[in-house]
Amino acid sequence: MGRMIPRTSNHCKPMKTEPTPHLDLPTYATSRHRFPKWNIRVDVTQEPRLLRRLMPGIQPEIAIIYRDRALANSRECRMRAARARKEAATLYGNAGGLNPYPVSGGTCEHWPRDVAGYVWNLACLVASWDSIARAWHAYAGKRPATFPRNHSGLSSAA
Repeated sequence: MGRMIPRTSNHCKPMKTEPTPHLDLPTYATSRHRFPKWNIRVDVTQEPRLLRRLMPGIQPEIAIIYRDRALANSRECRMRAARARKEAATLYGNAGGLNPYPVSGGTCEHWPRDVAGYVWNLACLVASWDSIARAWHAYAGKRPATFPRNHSGLSSAA
């Protein structure tokens, strides 16, 4: 079913995780390029207009299909992140108070580094897949206001 996160010390309990090879970001989304008015090399998640330069000639209908796939991956990452947060909170405890996940990516400071890293990586994947979906939405010539907010009615709001 899944692999175990390796133990960092004897007092750390292992957390069950699932491998995510199909959720890895595509190379077009992670490769960095020069783009006008940027003083750094950017990727598609930072500058959606770069997608049109990297992949010219794709029909808007195909771009909507890619957007829907990216949204599905984002939704799956979001569910896995929620499960991982819940499992880590059960194993290692929450910080408590009004904000149970006070540190970046929904982790707690007292969690083992590898567990917190796994949860944080899933949170980063959610944001990246959302950015890729927005880039494909813009590539299709759709207005930002028509981007599906709830991610449930894919292609219907396009």
